[in-house]
Amino acid sequence: MVCTSRLVLRMKYDDPKSNFPLGGKFGANPDKEAKDLLEKARLLGLEVIGVSFHIGSGNTHLDVYKKAIVAARKVFDTAAELGYQFKLLDIGGGFSGNTGSSINEVGVAVNEFIDQYFPDPSIKIIAEPGQYFVISAFTLVTQIHSKKYLSIQNDSEPIRTYYVDISVFNSIILGLYDLYAKIVPVEEAKGAPVYPSTVWGATCDGTDRVSPETVLLPELAIGEWVVFEETGAYSLSIASDFNGFELPHVHGIVNGRDWKFLTEAAERPMSKEKFSAGDYPENYLTGLMKPSKFDTNYF
Repeated sequence: MVCTSRLVLRMKYDDPKSNFPLGGKFGANPDKEAKDLLEKARLLGLEVIGVSFHIGSGNTHLDVYKKAIVAARKVFDTAAELGYQFKLLDIGGGFSGNTGSSINEVGVAVNEFIDQYFPDPSIKIIAEPGQYFVISAFTLVTQIHSKKYLSIQNDSEPIRTYYVDISVFNSIILGLYDLYAKIVPVEEAKGAPVYPSTVWGATCDGTDRVSPETVLLPELAIGEWVVFEETGAYSLSIASDFNGFELPHVHGIVNGRDWKFLTEAAERPMSKEKFSAGDYPENYLTGLMKPSKFDTNYF
């Protein structure tokens, strides 16, 4: 039986300050292990076509990309000495997609390094920008159902302790790693005083905290809505119904300008039947998002 699979050598090269370094689990040391693996692959008649690496999710250091690309170039050269002709380089992902960030800085730097070390246009360069595309595409909406004041010292401001109906297990599991989404009250009054606060999730688990240990929030009442911004990455994709709490429902929302473009002005307009209609609670439509205020369509 002839093996027709094509393989890519995963190279280890971490940004040690990334949110989630991956080299502890994946990748070969480019200096010590890559040559041994390629020699073994050659002996077995395996078709290796390129190199991949991922410097970690939530990476922040462009110099690590340069070092990783230089290391990949060396692996390409080693492979050539063994008779391989690599044609693929996968630079991984982990790019920030948060509001206010820009992928341009990463793109300019990476392109410069690629042009310098991989000038051959026949080499295919790919990336894995999943987090970049989805993180700011979703906002988590929840209600406060309980509240208490926690006094630490008699002469200090008590901590406002709020409980909501989502959890780190069914919505924002990154909270288990001390990575929290920004919390914004829907009816936040401009200039309102803020107080040390903590927001807890719905389950019985003592680690189910969906905010930093203390976060500054205005005084909130039971029944008020809060939103957790930019929760599109590592949320529903790895959520569970732990403690019997169901997963959040997903509703599509588009602003009036984009809705008009999709259904009227686009080169190939989409009929409204292409969008599924959502079943929205009355208080969600009128009390939370206020469609007239935001000129928003729901589907």
